[in-house]
Amino acid sequence: MYERNYEIDFWKFIFSIVIVIYHAWSLNKFGERVLFPYGCYIVDFFFIVSSYLMMVKINTHENNEDLGSSTWKFIIAKLKPIFIYIILSFFVGCLFEYIFLKRPLVSFMTNIFELLQMQMNGVLTSGQIYANVNRAEWYISSMLFVFLIIYPLACKYKKTYSKIIAPIFVFLTCSFIIYNNIGIYAPFELQYLFINGTIRAFLSMNIGVIAYEIVEILKKFSFKKLSKLIFTIVEIGIVYVLFHFMEYGIGEQSIFLIQFLTAILVIIIFSKISFINHLFKHSIWQKLSKFGFIMYLNHMYIRNVLAIYNFSYNKNLIILISTSLIISIITSLLAIFIQKIIQSSKFKKLFLN
Repeated sequence: MYERNYEIDFWKFIFSIVIVIYHAWSLNKFGERVLFPYGCYIVDFFFIVSSYLMMVKINTHENNEDLGSSTWKFIIAKLKPIFIYIILSFFVGCLFEYIFLKRPLVSFMTNIFELLQMQMNGVLTSGQIYANVNRAEWYISSMLFVFLIIYPLACKYKKTYSKIIAPIFVFLTCSFIIYNNIGIYAPFELQYLFINGTIRAFLSMNIGVIAYEIVEILKKFSFKKLSKLIFTIVEIGIVYVLFHFMEYGIGEQSIFLIQFLTAILVIIIFSKISFINHLFKHSIWQKLSKFGFIMYLNHMYIRNVLAIYNFSYNKNLIILISTSLIISIITSLLAIFIQKIIQSSKFKKLFLN
């Protein structure tokens, strides 16, 4: 039985805020110093964790359904708890752009594929006259698309996939990126049949599959305090290095070091082999993780609006974070209210016998 890891939730919250701060870089109109100008690096953390948890589900739940049905059930189960927030952030974003950017209402019809999380699956709306309302959703779109590929393979081949196929996929994807000089941190660029963000997701999520197998091996050992102290130091060191890279960047020749270090961090956390993990025992981190995700969904259209004003970077950053915070609280409460209505028996009777 899988026990929720609240340290993962803690880092989900922290890294969500880092990405919100990172996206403020485009609001720097006066050459000021920006925070986390390379914060995009940490998106790999979410990809790796997502596929790790996919492997947990596959290996802890019996599945007697056909692969097609079980795959779509898995995708729907992933999307169901967050879709209400995606819908709300989309319509609030449309409202913001209509009021502040004077965007014609009819133009929002071009963003239907964005709402359906298809913008990274071969249907691009960002190249049209009006860009996506919420470009931050590329991560969700890419993750869902990669799940469609790796979930049925992992279900069918299990250990063969995680021990042989996934490492081969990682090797081939790295070779493909290097050979074609692909900038995987520019997610909307197109490479042949695939978009960079999806290629990056495919790489990191297969690394997450491998991380699962390493964690399972580590769980078989009983580590002494000295070993745990060493793992604690390694964990702290990796976190420091990752934040250093997000602040100062890393050369193109070391591009895969981010995924490597992030994978080690995820392995240490899920293995619970450092002393730090014992500091996170409260479910508050799960709630904060969810709230960080909601802030992530609601900050991009605010940034789009701020771009029309000539504020300083620091002022823009304060407005971006505070407005995202307020709107996220409102949308959270609204989501709870809507969910209660949908789950009520009176609402169900309107549509079902």
